[in-house]
Amino acid sequence: MPLNIFTSKWLWPLTLRQLFWFSVLLIAVGESLFSSYSPEVSNSSLLPLKIALVGPMRLDRMSLSQPDTVDKGRVMRESVLLYEQQFNAQVKPNERPLQITVYNDRDSDDPEVLARLAEKIKKDGNIAVIGHRSSRVSKPAAREYAKLGIPMVGGSATASGITENNPWAFRVVPDNRLQAHMALRYFRSSGLFDTALNVAVLFSNDEYGVSMNQAFVERAGQLSRELNMTLSSYAVELPEDGEYSVKQARQMVDRLPAHSGINAIFLAVHDVEGRYLIKALRDNPNTAGLPVVASASIGKQGFAKYFSEILGVNSLPVDHYLDGVFALSPMIYDIAGQSAQNFSLAYYAAYGRRPDSSAASYFDAIHAVVSAAAGVQDNLPIAQQRIALRDSLAELDDPQRPIQGLSSDFFFDELGNVVRPLMVGQFSGERFISAPIQLGYDRGVLYKTHVVYTAIKIKEITDVSLEKNTFTAVFEVWFRGVGGIDIDSVSFVNSVDAEGLDERERMSEKFMQAPLGYTLNKAQVPITYKRYTAERTFLLTEQRGRGAFGEYIAAIEFRHNNLPRKNIIYATDFRGVDTNWGEGLEMDGWQLVQESAFQSSFVRETLGDPELLSASTKSRTSSLYSTVYLLKSRSFSLRGVIPPSLEKMIFQVSLLGWLLVAFVLSWLPLKRLLWLRSIVYAFILLTLEPLILAKSVEMLPMFHTSVISRTFDIAWWVLLAYTLAQGINNYIWDTLDRKARVLKSESALAATGIPTILRTLTSWFCFTLCGFGVIRFVFDMEITHLLATSGLLTFIAGLALQENLTDLFSGLILNIDKPFSIGDKITVNSEICGTVVNMSWRFTSLVTDDNEMIALPNSMLTSGTVGRPLEASLPSL
Repeated sequence: MPLNIFTSKWLWPLTLRQLFWFSVLLIAVGESLFSSYSPEVSNSSLLPLKIALVGPMRLDRMSLSQPDTVDKGRVMRESVLLYEQQFNAQVKPNERPLQITVYNDRDSDDPEVLARLAEKIKKDGNIAVIGHRSSRVSKPAAREYAKLGIPMVGGSATASGITENNPWAFRVVPDNRLQAHMALRYFRSSGLFDTALNVAVLFSNDEYGVSMNQAFVERAGQLSRELNMTLSSYAVELPEDGEYSVKQARQMVDRLPAHSGINAIFLAVHDVEGRYLIKALRDNPNTAGLPVVASASIGKQGFAKYFSEILGVNSLPVDHYLDGVFALSPMIYDIAGQSAQNFSLAYYAAYGRRPDSSAASYFDAIHAVVSAAAGVQDNLPIAQQRIALRDSLAELDDPQRPIQGLSSDFFFDELGNVVRPLMVGQFSGERFISAPIQLGYDRGVLYKTHVVYTAIKIKEITDVSLEKNTFTAVFEVWFRGVGGIDIDSVSFVNSVDAEGLDERERMSEKFMQAPLGYTLNKAQVPITYKRYTAERTFLLTEQRGRGAFGEYIAAIEFRHNNLPRKNIIYATDFRGVDTNWGEGLEMDGWQLVQESAFQSSFVRETLGDPELLSASTKSRTSSLYSTVYLLKSRSFSLRGVIPPSLEKMIFQVSLLGWLLVAFVLSWLPLKRLLWLRSIVYAFILLTLEPLILAKSVEMLPMFHTSVISRTFDIAWWVLLAYTLAQGINNYIWDTLDRKARVLKSESALAATGIPTILRTLTSWFCFTLCGFGVIRFVFDMEITHLLATSGLLTFIAGLALQENLTDLFSGLILNIDKPFSIGDKITVNSEICGTVVNMSWRFTSLVTDDNEMIALPNSMLTSGTVGRPLEASLPSL
């Protein structure tokens, strides 16, 4: 027999109101439990895109921060998994989610081991392979994948034989041939190695070093007339078992002829033996001062730390060995764009360390595969999907439609090798920064790019105007570069007043011949240095979605007036900059926190200029240098105190709490749970506010977002006024009211409660204070005149109601002090004598001995003399 809720003994005491809240509460709890414990469903209904990541790494995958036993495999793993996380967080219903499967190749080049691994990768349904780490393993592995029809994209192996005669192999890092050609050109065309006429090539006797040395020698022979350079090659014997040692490196350096006239070194070796060779070269008196250029295996951000591991306790510092050592690299972060900076920040947030060039290369590798797979249909058999992906990768060969990489755009040539700029960096302490001269090719013509080291130090923010969206800054900016180019002819692209720098603002100017780094102590190069102190007004940008939280972007951006990016690049001066500058700089109502400084690209409009109309795309692109600060309001606000990851959960809990309170209040008075209800409301506002603001940013214009933000600000003030008014009403007036009613006697007249006007006045007072707070802090308006006007009105009202208010507050004092009670016989001013029969908030009623009722104003009792017979207050014996 079905249960009738209206006849059930359990639910019968519930009123309709209580049944309503009970039903809503059950539905909310059920929905919350279902959403908490139900399995997550992907936004996409398509099958996942399975890609294998293969390298020397661990197979367990507990979290993004899970360390690997092999450090180089860890870099591969962290970078690719970070891409997977970012991609799946933004996957759309019509896009395939990404699924990375990690495999360990045990750093083995055994064909049988690699064949079994390739079969497993194929069996698991992977559409492509990202890997392997070294050229020694990648070359035989690429042949196995080609047999099975699986495309492979490498992110670190650079040996030429990997992609030759293998249409299934691709890579996003420049190969050994390109590295050797760039190193050769850099020796002769950068202008930094004028004394380098006899170069010794130290190469590892494996696939990596042999191919790079061969390309270096061949290219030098082709350019023999132009170069006027003598070459000598020396093979670095690698041990079959164990790691390269200090002893072997010293023996290698001692083999170099002391009197052969060698005046420069090129290291075509891995970083493992490279660190020992650099130390041996610096420790040997015959080679200590020679310029050194190394391959890309050494040109990484983490090499300095790796190098320090071989130094003893009493050894010379890392600076002594690495300062000025040059190395090739596909990625140098100080001249990379904003995408690279964002990747670096995300990588650091996930793993607590800065990424090197290898991490960026593997990020580009997985990005290339995912980009090529966008047009591959998921309903095809997996073998056909692999063929379609291979064809799609091969079609990424158009320089007019390149893939956007972290450091630069790139595409593939007919062999599957990447075509992208190869940069040269140098070590400054433990940092790997860009070299002052970079080389590139535009339509087959070699060009030279000057890197100008710069930085901006904000000294003061004098004015912030949210109405005009501007801020005024007093700042220092300096430029340091090699050569005689005009390094300080810049325009501030986001300035609203003077765009350029004035000579009167120049504080320092130097032109000098100086050695560039430790290794070039024999070569003097021209250095230009200029420093300015300026004051400009710039546009203020509301941080997307954070303007409601009082956070804005204060950026200073400039570009060169005439020279394009291929001729001049502005890079952050890590040698001379203090990373703490601007940290915590405070001004009236604001705090300045430096976020980042980076260079990116700025495409100039032609505006009909015939010179720009006929120029290539590179000549119309300028280097844009940006220093970005976060401007935060110092006004007190609870907005955003809850971490975004907990907002939805706390909002659901708060909503359930609100329903529970509403259900319980069906039996209990409001005052019993006033504090709990206010806390629940506060948590609902704390979580609902950022959630709604985040949605409004995506769907509505900034103006509407600002209106929503102010609405929440007003809601906070209303909640404060409501809680204060209800607290006074419940815990003061109701308490006094209850005591007054308890003291009444049966013979006395009915005791009156707290006057309604007093409750109304206190409520109006609380909400009036709320109104003043909204006007002053929400709308940022002065309330001085308003306070003066309201004070005058209060004064007039006080004069008009002076007697009544005096009686009301006198009644409050009598209720608190209780000098007498109902039934007591009192004498007032020695003139009026009677028994108290009633006490209201304005009058106290007495019955005299003549049986006459007298109503005395309470102010008369508090200001006069009240007497009580002594025996009336003594207990009866």
